[in-house]
Amino acid sequence: MKCLGIVLFSFAFLFVSAKDSFRSLADSLYASAKYSELLSLDVSGIRNENTRAHVLYKQGLAQLAQNNPTVAAALLEKSLLDNPSNNEVFYYRSYALYLNEEYAKAADDLLILLERDSSYIDAWITLGICWMYEKKYQESGIAFDRAITLNSDVSLSWYNYGVLYSEMNKLDSSVVCFEKSLALDSTFHFSWSALGNSQYRLKNFEIAISAFKKAIYFGANDPSVYFWLGQSQRELGKYDEALESLIKCMDYDSCYQGVHLARAEIFYNRNLYREGITACDMSISCDADIAVAHKVRGMCNAKLGNTREALSDWEKSNEIKQGTVSKKEMQGLKVQDFLIQRGLYLLIISILLLVLLVYVVFLIIRRKN
Repeated sequence: MKCLGIVLFSFAFLFVSAKDSFRSLADSLYASAKYSELLSLDVSGIRNENTRAHVLYKQGLAQLAQNNPTVAAALLEKSLLDNPSNNEVFYYRSYALYLNEEYAKAADDLLILLERDSSYIDAWITLGICWMYEKKYQESGIAFDRAITLNSDVSLSWYNYGVLYSEMNKLDSSVVCFEKSLALDSTFHFSWSALGNSQYRLKNFEIAISAFKKAIYFGANDPSVYFWLGQSQRELGKYDEALESLIKCMDYDSCYQGVHLARAEIFYNRNLYREGITACDMSISCDADIAVAHKVRGMCNAKLGNTREALSDWEKSNEIKQGTVSKKEMQGLKVQDFLIQRGLYLLIISILLLVLLVYVVFLIIRRKN
């Protein structure tokens, strides 16, 4: 009997050790970012539901870390089947749905989670973001209010509240929120970037430039930061600096929306019309349906005296979006083209008459001799 007890104890010990082994292995692989090894773990052989749920949870987090929200949501769903009461898994499943742009479904899940635990700050923040994307601005504000009420010292809450105000075009309020976010975490580059955007829209270009530069200093590597920094510099006539910023934007994304057109407009303002045409061509190669790019190309061609090509550019511009070039502008260019073409005809006729006159004089002189 004593021997039987020892055997049973040994079996139980091995079972517990195996269970803990899977959990600790999954935790270790996730902590060291060895995602491929973690994802290769076969959970079908794990009999303990809680252990299996934990490994599936870590695999779901690994998929999120690799920007695979659809796969992550499926793994986290399986984890919940084994352990439906785990609020953390429930939250990350909702977060995966949010990343997959399934905002309504994510919001429904988050509301269920918050019924279980109304103090879950991350859930309130994510719920507010989902509602914001669905343009449920009042509900979004309520969610952010709840997050801030629970803890007013979370920089991310103030940042997202600022984004909401920005979406609602309440720019002064957005600035206040971003500044509160930065007072809590001065290195949060998302708040610096968002602050720059609000200040740009408020036409406070110097402040916007300072904010964008802070965002870059603290690690922002988004092409939009360099783009709007360049636009702010351009508004102040700092064209050389603006071009440098726009080139850095192109380093991150060579076809970032508006970057080539912004460069073309700077070249036009500096009377560098050939460079402007080249920049417009680059914009058109990225997206041929940007009407303004064809208009600016036509403006550059008109300044170079290439009126026929300019007219072709402007006709293409209005073909894409009627009214991009006004009737008055088009008529003015047609008159310019007519005068240029008429001038060319007159010049050719004048040259021919001069040649004829020289020939007649030559014949007269020859007869006299």
